[in-house]
Amino acid sequence: MNRLTGSRFYSVLITITDYILLGILWLVTSLPILTIGVTSSAVLSVLHQWDKSSTGSIFGSYFRAVRHQLLDSFLNGLFYVLVLGTISFLFNTIEIAIPVAIGLILAFVMSTMLFLNLTLAIVLSKHHQFHFGKIFEKSVQAIFLNLLPNLLSVVIIYLSYVLVSLFPPMLFIFAGGIWKILYQIISRRIT
Repeated sequence: MNRLTGSRFYSVLITITDYILLGILWLVTSLPILTIGVTSSAVLSVLHQWDKSSTGSIFGSYFRAVRHQLLDSFLNGLFYVLVLGTISFLFNTIEIAIPVAIGLILAFVMSTMLFLNLTLAIVLSKHHQFHFGKIFEKSVQAIFLNLLPNLLSVVIIYLSYVLVSLFPPMLFIFAGGIWKILYQIISRRIT
């Protein structure tokens, strides 16, 4: 038994399990849609912590991050939900021309990129003085300076939406892995 726990296979299995548990924790705490900013910040904070050390201590790290970044993350998520809700409402209630539809789709994509960049900025600013105006400005600049990674992140998010809509239990299995991929893509610019 001791040989098994010391093996590389066991280590990889524990790491995969940690990511699955993190994804399930994010999913459950994101059920009230208004908490999407808080939960997303907490996941990125845990992934940032794991990037510096190793996986483990999921619940403690996750809920410390929730508590630490509660207001800023909540406002970020609320803004994101309101923007997406408005865009969805306009799509569903108004007969729109093709150029307006394209503009709404671009607004949808840009708001997702802004949400991801703001969320990462909130997570990374926890040791520095937090000034929302400066972070917002840097996040908007990061969208254009890192356009391809941001577009790749949006494509991954929307592909995961499609996969989950086809087979919902996949979300429980792959949410942590999707967040890990997103973290690797959007955090590349800070290293």
